[in-house]
Amino acid sequence: MMDMGTRIADLRQKKGLTQAELAKRIGVNKSTIAFWEQGRGKPYPQNIQTLADFFGVTPAYLTVGDTTPKPEPIETVKLSQPPVAAKKYKASDKRKLDDLELVIKHLPDMHMSRDEQKSVYITLAEIRDEYAMKVLFGEDSVN
Repeated sequence: MMDMGTRIADLRQKKGLTQAELAKRIGVNKSTIAFWEQGRGKPYPQNIQTLADFFGVTPAYLTVGDTTPKPEPIETVKLSQPPVAAKKYKASDKRKLDDLELVIKHLPDMHMSRDEQKSVYITLAEIRDEYAMKVLFGEDSVN
């Protein structure tokens, strides 16, 4: 089974990019990409999302190898309750929240110290909660 570093390397190579080219495109150092690909470190949650968006995969695929296809962001769903939450949102928004939940669920399986797991868990939970507020109440509801 591939680990996260191997998946990042595989996706990068499929796009025909060097580590330096990928680093430049996502705004990190080349050594950071090498570090991740060698399994000597894990990307921060915001970098996981950036990588997922860049490669067109889900964060869950990068972190735990979940191969559920990334949904197309064209379908819309209307929320019914409360009225302020009746804005349309993309079905992919729900999938992003589900992906974060999946990553959070699999944190204990990742090769990190307890303190690293706790830090990543807190960060992912904050991202999940902030994103959920944006989905439900619109961009302006979150500071």
